[in-house]
Amino acid sequence: MVHVLPPEGKIALVVANGDLDFAQLIVAYGTALRNAAPLTLWDLSEARLRQIDAVTIRTLARRVVELGKGIPLKKAQAAVVCARPVDYGITRMLMTYLEQEGYPVRIAAFMNRDAARTWLLGNAAE
Repeated sequence: MVHVLPPEGKIALVVANGDLDFAQLIVAYGTALRNAAPLTLWDLSEARLRQIDAVTIRTLARRVVELGKGIPLKKAQAAVVCARPVDYGITRMLMTYLEQEGYPVRIAAFMNRDAARTWLLGNAAE
């Protein structure tokens, strides 16, 4: 289950728990886009990405790029927090595909929420 919560200060918050699939991630991304926050923290620390395989990651990256077209994302940044090393690895793979697809949002993966917030707020000051 994925929830898009009201922003915490400058940061929009997306929190997920349980097993996540492609559809849940796409719906949450669409909702987060409509909120139009330049900084987004995706807290997946209570979630598992075990339903996301290599083919799904590639498809997810393409869909994210497609949904983001026409939306001013040039200064947008997202931090993803994962608690399990395997989920962190899946997130890093997604980031690689997004970069290959030309996605303009700066994204970083973390295994600690405080580090993710610090990165978002520190990069926003640049």
